Amino acid sequence: MRKLRLREVKHCVLGLPAPKWQSQEEDRDPRLGEASWGLLGELTLAPHLGFTSLLAEVTSRGLPVDDIIPQCLSAVRRPSLTRWESVNELYVDDPDKDSGGKIDVSLNISLPNLHCELVGLDIQDEMGRHEVGHIDNSMKIPLNNGAGCRFEGQFSINKVPGNFHVSTHSATAQPQNPDMTHIIHKLSFGDTLQVQNVHGAFNALGGADRLTSNPLASHDYILKIVPTVYEDKSGKQQYSYQYTVANKEYVAYSHTGRIIPAIWFRYDLSPITVKYTERRQPLYRFITTRVTMKFNPFVTSDRSKNRKRHFNAPSHVRRKIMSSPLSKELRQKYNVRSMPIRKDDEVQVVRGHYKGQQIGKVVQVYRKKYVIYIERVQREKANGTTVHVGIHPSKVVITRLKLDKDRKKILERKAKSRQVGKEKGKYKEELIEKMQE
Repeated sequence: MRKLRLREVKHCVLGLPAPKWQSQEEDRDPRLGEASWGLLGELTLAPHLGFTSLLAEVTSRGLPVDDIIPQCLSAVRRPSLTRWESVNELYVDDPDKDSGGKIDVSLNISLPNLHCELVGLDIQDEMGRHEVGHIDNSMKIPLNNGAGCRFEGQFSINKVPGNFHVSTHSATAQPQNPDMTHIIHKLSFGDTLQVQNVHGAFNALGGADRLTSNPLASHDYILKIVPTVYEDKSGKQQYSYQYTVANKEYVAYSHTGRIIPAIWFRYDLSPITVKYTERRQPLYRFITTRVTMKFNPFVTSDRSKNRKRHFNAPSHVRRKIMSSPLSKELRQKYNVRSMPIRKDDEVQVVRGHYKGQQIGKVVQVYRKKYVIYIERVQREKANGTTVHVGIHPSKVVITRLKLDKDRKKILERKAKSRQVGKEKGKYKEELIEKMQE
């Protein structure tokens, strides 16, 4: 194993922002509380500490070094040559056969304009289950001085189509006009996968805000639950459920004509199971990537090399970059679409921040930076002086060309090649006459 850098260990021990390849929240030891992390955070004021001094300082604070350091040493290891990747596949099966045909559900929802004594959860499905006012493993928290309510509950549903809904059906006395505006903080099925490489719709309704909707409207959320399996590199499997959602809003009336709003979650299970398998990235992919980056002169991830290659491009490339389209009148006159821009050409900005400015003359062509300076496009600096603003040639249209002998030749050559291109593949009259003879 390579030598670990002191900076990487300090990132973990001191609670600094984790490197970009690592998730800081997952690296924290659950036995270490927020207070301990706060003490560690204070040590960032002494970045000069060496590793030995760092350990001594942590020990003097009474922190569990034996728990932190081994974890940090494992957390800061960079990925190996063949990195791990998650590969997904689809198949038809019930992966979690040991669940007894049940799915655990976690619901957290706020109704800021409905009293807690009126809020209830009802559950029903096609197996005949019908519960009104489910209260097991649930909690109601008053909001807005008792005017609203936050409902948090965990319950289980059968693996058959059904619904559960938040309503006032379980209240002893029905309110006149119940307000069902709400915010859904969390709705998840099964265990949420805490895996960095898997980004699924495990909480698709999290953050759904319906506070601006009609207070008397009912809300229908149509859910399609998809079983999900995650198999890590050791072969251990975790079971969870993703879901897709569609919703609609409407006003519902009872047989007596009263409005009875509710928040419905109607669910059905998909026969398709998604399986994520963690495996090593093939070595050939790593080798191919590295060899391409190393030996192909046109492929590099080095920003400075890319900039150097861009700003030191050969002349034929620079000519294209420094070309601007001609106006409609000039295109019709010369039969040319674009020309390399030159000093004293008149242009108009048609894109970007300075779009719509009146026509101005080009006072300088700065080919080293691929920009032009236009007579009337200026800005004022902090010291009161005015300077020209660099505009990329692609953001302007040439309205008037400054013609000289060389540019006339260029126009003639481009017009001729354009005309040849148009006539390519067409039969001329002389050729048709010869063919007829």
